[in-house]
Amino acid sequence: MRNHRWATRVALLAAVGMTLTGCDGVNLGGLGIVGSASPAVKGPPVPPEMVRHDVQQLVWQFPQLRKPDEAAWVTWNNSADPSLAGKVNWIDAVIKLSPAETTRLLAEYHPVATDRQPTVQKILQSELPDGPYLAGPELNKHFSSPGMSTQAFLDRDQNVLVLTTTSGARGPS
Repeated sequence: MRNHRWATRVALLAAVGMTLTGCDGVNLGGLGIVGSASPAVKGPPVPPEMVRHDVQQLVWQFPQLRKPDEAAWVTWNNSADPSLAGKVNWIDAVIKLSPAETTRLLAEYHPVATDRQPTVQKILQSELPDGPYLAGPELNKHFSSPGMSTQAFLDRDQNVLVLTTTSGARGPS
């Protein structure tokens, strides 16, 4: 009985301590008690679990795309993290273009050789061609819009366009 009272006091003190210090949880080891002051999820957003191939929906997101042959893309957001101010959405896309569309993008937006590689979610990395890639501010701007920032990479030899996009509120920096 005495040990039970002591364990209850320790658990109560731990809960009060977590509340005062803002800790998310503490493991009380041998007592088998886990306390939590906040159910909020902390840290980065959960990465996407599914690769999409629906070209029509991607074209709706990027009307600048002219009838891509195929696409593999993912989208995710931070809505599961209430500690962030404003919802942020991300899209990573690997898009197979026709040779004519690749030629058009080269002629109109003048991307240049870059040693940078696109950074996409792990689940999409197997879809990336090896490069080399072309990139540039005009190509980025073409696939961006108000509230949506895009980095575009073009693999001329494979006719593949890679887009990495962030949109929505970013909250305080």
